[in-house]
Amino acid sequence: MLNNGQKIRLRVAPAEHGLTLAVWLARHADWFARVDLSEAFAAGRLVGDHGPLQSDAVLTAAPLYYLKPPWREPPVPDRLTVLYEDDDLVVVDKPAGMPMAPTGDYLEHTLLHRLRRQTGRVLNPAHRLDLETSGVCVCVVAGRGGYYQTQFQRRTVDKIYHALVWGEMAPGPAVIDAPLVRHEEVFTRFVPGTSGPPARTELLEVVPAAGYTRVTARPVTGRTNQIRAHLAGVGHAIVGDKKYHPDTAVFLDWLAHRDMARLRDRLKLDRQALHCAEMTLTGADGRPLRLCSPLDMFARWADALTC
Repeated sequence: MLNNGQKIRLRVAPAEHGLTLAVWLARHADWFARVDLSEAFAAGRLVGDHGPLQSDAVLTAAPLYYLKPPWREPPVPDRLTVLYEDDDLVVVDKPAGMPMAPTGDYLEHTLLHRLRRQTGRVLNPAHRLDLETSGVCVCVVAGRGGYYQTQFQRRTVDKIYHALVWGEMAPGPAVIDAPLVRHEEVFTRFVPGTSGPPARTELLEVVPAAGYTRVTARPVTGRTNQIRAHLAGVGHAIVGDKKYHPDTAVFLDWLAHRDMARLRDRLKLDRQALHCAEMTLTGADGRPLRLCSPLDMFARWADALTC
């Protein structure tokens, strides 16, 4: 089923005012690498406030838009399980494979769009979970919930994650205290490095079993991909994690082909085995508000590995 397309506002810098649209498009050709511009002009998809523009239009401070035509989005689960709801919050158990907000090929097949359709409420994410990460996800009602958003910004929310990693780690609690910097070859990947901002992950429980290890982790700081990067950094990447697989070629192959069949033997799982099992916030009444996923993901991952 096709979505309804997307109206995308294009950023025209003040220094670019006075350029023709054709010159501006040539300067930003990388943005439109997958767009047939001749067809876009013919269909009237480059528009200003007063309608379609032609290539000789002179750009000003007035808005410029691209009307992306409808497309088929990757499938995602149809419904979301609501764990908690009040006047300010809607908390769901996010499934793996569902993005939180529009990105790339996803527009309507997103958590925020599905929740709006399911609950009739306009919501904003209080935090982020990666596309392939599942579990407790907190959204605030638009115009409300600033009290909760502040807790995430100040990192006073206690978060507990479950992860299944490659190899058998030494059992018992541990701490990974390592700044994170960008990987030299894969820009979106992070690795331990002395020049990065502080990053600390507590491993509350480490249970090795049959070549894998079940890890219960608490991120003390909130760096991008922190748990994934820290576990990979100590030699125990998360099972199914394409980006943090020990062999960088796995992720590069995925980017080139988007074909799980090519990589299933190496990844073992279709999605990274990372799940937000619980969060504890301070409720509006000042008491702890503990939000838990009912899913036993360790059991589900074990079943998937034996199939």
